[in-house]
Amino acid sequence: MWPTRFSWRGKCQTTVVSKTVVQSKSHKQLEDSRLTTFWWWPLAAHPEQAEAYNILGGIASRSGNNELTIKYFSKAIDIDASQVAFHQGLAFAYFNSRKFNEAVGSLKKAIALAPNNPAIRNNLGNCYKDRGNFVEAARCFRKAVSLKPDYLT
Repeated sequence: MWPTRFSWRGKCQTTVVSKTVVQSKSHKQLEDSRLTTFWWWPLAAHPEQAEAYNILGGIASRSGNNELTIKYFSKAIDIDASQVAFHQGLAFAYFNSRKFNEAVGSLKKAIALAPNNPAIRNNLGNCYKDRGNFVEAARCFRKAVSLKPDYLT
């Protein structure tokens, strides 16, 4: 439903950081700490790399730090507002922080960039549903299915 994979396509490094199941919270924190340290070095050399902030936002999201997630995705959007994944990541952080109005705003920006993406419509429907706006939620869910008939909400 929400983005779980983030990739760096900068000049310095090509890798994929994916969401994995980790048994121990302390192991997860150690892993996230190492990943965060790894991703800070490209930013030191190239602070204009929006994708690095995107990845840091993903790491912060995995760690459950919504405030930091919002900070990183917002910075990525400040640098490059044309990336749908940045808006989706920001919306996810707002959603997890129960800031549904902000999540709706981010998802609407993502829809403007990718109007035929059923996942974004589904996520928007979930925001409306959690706000208690069931009419708008149903409209979004129907639109997701109309864009991709085999899409499961």
